[in-house]
Amino acid sequence: MIQALSKKFKPRIKARIRKNKQIINKNIDNFFDWIKGAELVELKECNTKEDPVRPELDNVFRRSYGRKIFGVKYKGEIHAVMCFAYTNQIPRSVDELDKFSHDAFLQSAQRDQNVGQIAIAYTVWSKKKVVEN
Repeated sequence: MIQALSKKFKPRIKARIRKNKQIINKNIDNFFDWIKGAELVELKECNTKEDPVRPELDNVFRRSYGRKIFGVKYKGEIHAVMCFAYTNQIPRSVDELDKFSHDAFLQSAQRDQNVGQIAIAYTVWSKKKVVEN
């Protein structure tokens, strides 16, 4: 009986392994195509209502005093958004982030326009959902 079950399940297991291997190879190929085709672009604004981390921060805050908004663009669409502030210290709150990035920006006016030594990604989110096969 065990041999009969073994003969019955071995082809199924082998077929399942082959199928999973094909799916993994396809996903790896898709991932590398995405990496090769994606580019980082600076955005003038973003939809702050889509921000799951800090929707209370408006576009004026996100673009003032050397702060920047970047998007990951792939096939003409923005797939992710990242907001950065450049500071010389690590902030512990949004208020500190505002003050530190403001200070770093003002200091850069006196130095050759090098804004802050530390890039703080204070909010990052994906606009696309992962689709599983």
